Amino acid sequence: MTVSVIIPAYQCGATLRETVTRVLGIGLPLAELLLIDDGSTDGTAALCDALAGEYPAVRCVHKPNGGVSSARNLGIEEARGDYLWFVDADDGALPLPAAALEELERSQPGVVLFGMEFRYFRGEQLMKTEALRFGQRLLLERSALGPRFAELFRTNYLSPVWNKLFRRSLLLESGVRFDRGLTNYEDLAFSLEAMAHSARCLVLPEICYQYNTDYDHDRTVDRIAKIDAVAANTDLVAKRFFELADCCGFAGEDREALKAIVLQIYLDLFWVKMQTAPLGEVRKHCAEFAANRNFRECAEALPRLSEGSRRLCGQLVAGKALPIWTRVRYRSARARAVRAVKPLLKRG
Repeated sequence: MTVSVIIPAYQCGATLRETVTRVLGIGLPLAELLLIDDGSTDGTAALCDALAGEYPAVRCVHKPNGGVSSARNLGIEEARGDYLWFVDADDGALPLPAAALEELERSQPGVVLFGMEFRYFRGEQLMKTEALRFGQRLLLERSALGPRFAELFRTNYLSPVWNKLFRRSLLLESGVRFDRGLTNYEDLAFSLEAMAHSARCLVLPEICYQYNTDYDHDRTVDRIAKIDAVAANTDLVAKRFFELADCCGFAGEDREALKAIVLQIYLDLFWVKMQTAPLGEVRKHCAEFAANRNFRECAEALPRLSEGSRRLCGQLVAGKALPIWTRVRYRSARARAVRAVKPLLKRG
């Protein structure tokens, strides 16, 4: 059993070498470390070639710029390993437990999920860390996924792509690929589609990935700001949830819990979009969400959500754009102020 690590590389000359050396040092049964240069113009392309020259396990493929989803899709076609691990060029990978590798060899799951650590930086200074892990090791057959689904989602095991190994043959045979039309939740949509085609999934409690991010800036806001039709974009993600539920036979409580998750995603994306949308756009998006069929069908799960989410949903459906816009802007400003002041208070 071998693993191909796929790293999309775009304008990442400052971090790529460290990420590559860390991956090479964790003792994976490595088929290759595959660098996909996505049309970089800052010297990253030359660095990819240099790393491929230094390390026999590193291979580089160059392509015109097309975004992270297109780079990962090319990696699926180019890779040679039994399993694929998508690693970002500015993050860190940690060793997979020997017992997990043995279980992989024995049970041949389609998808492997593991824990993660978020590391928040301001410049070079580490501001805080947050670990997310599932409580136990599980080998889940497709029919047993429903009762565990909500817990897996709450622990963030489903949303990223980098906390998973995917069996390459499953992706090739099913045709599962990253949706280049999605600007947010593309990882989640891909993961759900892959799990829908997987006979079994292996869930590990160990933390095997370190995700590095900016303490002061949420890149999600930038991505969602570019989406014009937020409700229609969210429909593409919701579709993957319901396809998985149908494939795995979700029913009763499990299906209702899934609807609550989907409804919260609609509300979350609406909320983030409002952080950059002018008041006129807020009115337009309220009308779009209120008329959206998936949104209306999931509204029956509203009692499962928090009081704040229920209030936001009620205002959205009623078209109360001004209270929503005011509330979002106030909370965003308050959050920015708290992030700025906290380090000063600690120093004092």
